[in-house]
Amino acid sequence: MIEIKSKEIIEKYLDQEKLGKFLDLVEEANQKLNLFSRGIDRNELMILAAESIIPVQLGLISPDSGPIIDIGSGWGIPAIPLLLWNPSLNLTLVERSKKKADFLNLTLHRLSLRANIINSDIEHVPDGDKFQMITLRQVALDKRFVDALRRHSTEDADLVYFGPIVDEKLFTSVTSTQYIIDRKPVRTVIAAKFSKKK
Repeated sequence: MIEIKSKEIIEKYLDQEKLGKFLDLVEEANQKLNLFSRGIDRNELMILAAESIIPVQLGLISPDSGPIIDIGSGWGIPAIPLLLWNPSLNLTLVERSKKKADFLNLTLHRLSLRANIINSDIEHVPDGDKFQMITLRQVALDKRFVDALRRHSTEDADLVYFGPIVDEKLFTSVTSTQYIIDRKPVRTVIAAKFSKKK
C-alpha cells in the first residue's frame, strides 16, 4: 500500500497552469454537456488528474511508451494529464460518446496537444492498428472485451488498468498496486502483460 498526495504528484509532473486550464474546460463543458456527475468538485477533479500520473510515478509509463491506446477516454482521464506530462506521447483516445469525443477534440486544440481520437468503441477500431500499451479505467474486463483488446495489441503489450481485480487467466502476468490518494478509500492500479497467447 502506498500513500499519495495529489498536490505533490501534480507539482512534480504537471504544469499547473495548463492543468488548471484543462480543469476549467472540463467544468465549463460539464455545465452544458453533463460529462460526469455534477457532484464531482474541483478537488476531486484534481485528484483524478493526479491519479492519472500514478503509472508514471510507478514506472509503468515512460516517455518512450507507445503507441498507447486509451479506451473509454470520457472527458480525458487519464489521457489528457498524460499528454500534459509528456506531449510527445503517441496516444490514441477511443470514446464512443460523440459529445465526449467532441469535447476531447476541443480540449486538445485549446491546450495545443496532439492525439488521435476515434469516436467509436474498441470493436470498431481498424484491425491494422496495433498498440504497445492499453490504458483504461473502470471498465469490466470480460473475455470478449479482452479479446477485442488483444486484436489491437502488439506482441507482449502492456495493460495499465484503474479498477477492480482482473481475471488473471486472461493475461500472462498481473501486478496490482493499492494506493490511498489524499486519504480517499483504497484504490488499485493494475499492470498486466498483455500476451497474444489466449
